[in-house]
Amino acid sequence: MSGFHSSEIINQFFLFATHCFDPKIFLLWFFILLALLVWKNKKYEALFLFFGVTGGQTIKILMKWITDRSRPENPFDLYVHESSFPSGHAMTAIFLTLAISYLFTKKLPKITKYLVRILLITTGLLVAFSRIFTQVHYFSDIFTGGILAIGSFSFTLLFFTFIQHNYPNFYTKSGIQNLPFGIIHDAQKVEKHYKY
Repeated sequence: MSGFHSSEIINQFFLFATHCFDPKIFLLWFFILLALLVWKNKKYEALFLFFGVTGGQTIKILMKWITDRSRPENPFDLYVHESSFPSGHAMTAIFLTLAISYLFTKKLPKITKYLVRILLITTGLLVAFSRIFTQVHYFSDIFTGGILAIGSFSFTLLFFTFIQHNYPNFYTKSGIQNLPFGIIHDAQKVEKHYKY
């Protein structure tokens, strides 16, 4: 085996890292976090996680279907059945670590918060790199997966921040049903303000 894979300890470390975000394990993490947020009545955080993950996964599936890129040969005989571009592992690992950093560390002491966030983001990057190390993806797959993760997280954050600031009652029991009427009411106020 080449020098790149010379250390068995390193091999096993990155094989473990790459399996941490296999689809079944990712879904388990996702549903555990979602259930925890719902149980704690964290409506904003639960909706943020749900729409961020489902939106990003939808884009990933569409891109894989459109590109249908073949995988590189991998020396570890890892079974892969989806097309190569973009990397789903990189996308889910980076998005989930960003989301956990944002949603679960806000109330921690400042130094602890930054240390936990650095640890989480480093974990996401290690999982992404493990897909190159095990040679089941090209670099462009990983890079695009990372960009999609950051883009999905940023868009979700901007959208929910907008909703939270402009429609503060959105997360109440009747908030979702009343949202369209709130928009109409705001439009009527604007119309009256500019009416001569």
